[in-house]
Amino acid sequence: MSIVKDETPFYPLTEEEAKSILFDVNKVIELSGEELASGAHKLSADIRVHWGKHDYTEPAEVVARSNEVEMRAVA
Repeated sequence: MSIVKDETPFYPLTEEEAKSILFDVNKVIELSGEELASGAHKLSADIRVHWGKHDYTEPAEVVARSNEVEMRAVA
């Protein structure tokens, strides 16, 4: 079995390792303060997961959006 995450293939050796790669997601997104104007900003992340056809499943795609986080940039 192979799992492609962020364009990098992973080959888990156990079912637990595969579950961890698929479901234990912690993504850090860094923004430069220079890119934000002063004032309040609402940030969220769009998430897309897709997989191809296999013997045990049809191809599908799941799309979701995270909760919004409000932040304030000061100059």
